[in-house]
Amino acid sequence: MPKKSTKSRSKRTTLKQKYKVLRKIRQHHSKARRTAKKDAQSPGGQRRKALAAKQKMADAPLAIPNDWPFKQELLAEMEAKRAKEEAAMEAKREAAKEARRERRAAARAAAEAGDTVAAEGDEDEDMGGGGG
Repeated sequence: MPKKSTKSRSKRTTLKQKYKVLRKIRQHHSKARRTAKKDAQSPGGQRRKALAAKQKMADAPLAIPNDWPFKQELLAEMEAKRAKEEAAMEAKREAAKEARRERRAAARAAAEAGDTVAAEGDEDEDMGGGGG
């Protein structure tokens, strides 16, 4: 009966086996990503599902029973509130657009004049040490 070797087994593998394992790992990861995307149990899936539900609720009209007292007044009040919020958002958007336009114009003027030193000086005044 031959003696058992005391040497450890070699961990060499063929390249075919190595690439086969790598391919299987890649397939497994892609499948896991696919199922996580579809699955509502994954954190990303829950966020996506919650956002979709929120959007759906925002688009749907509010259901108020017909026998609710002052239903028309309530609906009118809600519509006015929604319109006010939309107007505020639009005003905010316009203000941001105007500020962006002004910044770009100032940057262009500074670039054309080659007056980057003056622009840097303005920033230093804003960041000043609070002297007081």
